[in-house]
Amino acid sequence: MNGSILKLLPIWLLVVLCLPIAAATFRGPSRDISLLLAGGSENLVLTMTTDRENYVKGERIHISGTAYEDNGAAPLNRGATLILSCDNWERRAAILIDNGVYTYDYAISFGDPHGTWNVTLQVGDNTVSDNINVGLPANTVYYTVEIWSPPDGHFYTRGTEVKISVSVTEAGAPVENAAVSCRSSKGDNLSPFIENSPGLYSMGYTLGWDEPLGKWCISVEAKKIVGTQLKAGGSYTTVEIKPAMIDLDILRPSTHKFVRGDTVGIEVRASYSTGTPSENAVVTVTLPNGENMPLTKGENATYVGSYQITSENITGWIIQITATDLYGNSGTSSFAISVAPPKGSPPLLLVLLVVTISLAAGITPSFIALRKRRADRLESIREEEKDIRRAQADIAVRYFKKGEIPRETYDKLMHELERRFTELEKEETIQKEERKSKKERGNE
Repeated sequence: MNGSILKLLPIWLLVVLCLPIAAATFRGPSRDISLLLAGGSENLVLTMTTDRENYVKGERIHISGTAYEDNGAAPLNRGATLILSCDNWERRAAILIDNGVYTYDYAISFGDPHGTWNVTLQVGDNTVSDNINVGLPANTVYYTVEIWSPPDGHFYTRGTEVKISVSVTEAGAPVENAAVSCRSSKGDNLSPFIENSPGLYSMGYTLGWDEPLGKWCISVEAKKIVGTQLKAGGSYTTVEIKPAMIDLDILRPSTHKFVRGDTVGIEVRASYSTGTPSENAVVTVTLPNGENMPLTKGENATYVGSYQITSENITGWIIQITATDLYGNSGTSSFAISVAPPKGSPPLLLVLLVVTISLAAGITPSFIALRKRRADRLESIREEEKDIRRAQADIAVRYFKKGEIPRETYDKLMHELERRFTELEKEETIQKEERKSKKERGNE
């Protein structure tokens, strides 16, 4: 240990630090405490001990220790992680440090590897670790366990079912009526396996929405009492767990066209791929100014909010909605709208003048109003067509140049806008034909 560090430590801690140096020379059936200063940034002092240095499969490891902050002045109260590892195999366990003390027991599976194990306590970026040895018990390991599924290196998302299938043999012969089990990534025991045919066992495990992410080493063990003798064996495979996707169904708005000054109501239903509602997600919508507005929780796993369009600079808005739950699962969805300027109403004097001129010319005011409405509709169609082209150009810039939206969102928005543009073109053709027909009848 660095001499400058020793000078900063209190006398009582220097005495404790010297204990493992002496104890390391005299190891018996049980181990003495191992103390190390954590190398992180929080000035923690962590200790860890195991009840023995040498184990065999089927035995239990008892791990305990202490954790203090402020260079050992105050006991720690917080969560931590214990990591047991051997080569590419590892097992993680979330533990709680209570008033500076923690304990944890781990039962060594016959599916776990044998060899030198590293045991590490991790508290933030502070760690303390030590090694133990795990061997094979005498006259016990007779069975060969071959894992057929899942394949090593495969990945699964939360909410999906992992099917685990194995064969158990002894000297090439199937082993029937064995007790086969494994552990989930949380450390829970998964059993029983069903024996589908002699020596072939399987089970299905559905990953929870809160399943720990990353590597899951599935250690499968098979045990059977033959006479008075325990026969066992095991193996492991490794898969990766990834976050689940939250599906967002946009219920409102239901129209793509708005006028400046309108209030856009937003309602979204959030659920997982299985249809299970995502009840406690944080759902936000990106406003036209780039800020994120949180939606409030409604009924039936919906999230609601509203936004009034007031800026004169807004001609279109890609309503992008993002949801994230408590466990890091997330999803996004988008909806494009066009924003047109408000239409002004003619003054009352002009309306009376139009009616007067119409009566004098022998034309009914209702026809004048109808023609005016049709002309306004044709103009409105053309304005919306221009808004759609502007929105498409903006989406292209956000995807190709800025990389702000994924390809899936880009394709979806472009398809939706093009579909609306086609509808407007058809309506525009009908409006033009009606105007032409009315004009021809008026000339007769």
